Amino acid sequence: MISPFRVLIGIFCLTLTLGIIWSIVLTSTDRIFYSKCGFSCGFILDKKQIFNPLDSLLVNASMHFPLDYLFFFILSSYIFICCLYGIIKFGFNYFCFKEYEIKKDSSVPQALIIAAFIINLTILVLTS
Repeated sequence: MISPFRVLIGIFCLTLTLGIIWSIVLTSTDRIFYSKCGFSCGFILDKKQIFNPLDSLLVNASMHFPLDYLFFFILSSYIFICCLYGIIKFGFNYFCFKEYEIKKDSSVPQALIIAAFIINLTILVLTS
C-alpha cells in the first residue's frame, strides 16, 4: 500500500533531516563566532547574525497560533521516531563490537534499559 510512495517519503525525510542538521550547524556557528562572552556565559547571543531557516519558520508560524505547535510537534515526533528506528535497526555497539540488539521477544533486559535511557535523553533534549 505504501510502496509507491516510498521514494517520495524518503526524499521528504532526507530533506527534513538535512534541514535540521543545517539549522544546528548555522546556530552553532552563529553562537561560536558572534557570542560576546563565549564559553564563560554559555555562548549567549545578543542578536542573531546568521539567518536560520528553521528558526525563522517557527517564529513566523507563531503568529498563527496552532501552526507553531503543529510544526514543533511534527519536528519533535520525527526526531523521536528516527531515534527509535536507529536503536532498533543498529542496536548498541561498543567500538566495533555489537553489544545488544533490540528484537521482538529476544531482547535482553540490559538492552531495554539502555534504550530507555537513550530515549529519555532524546526527550530531555527535545524539551529543553
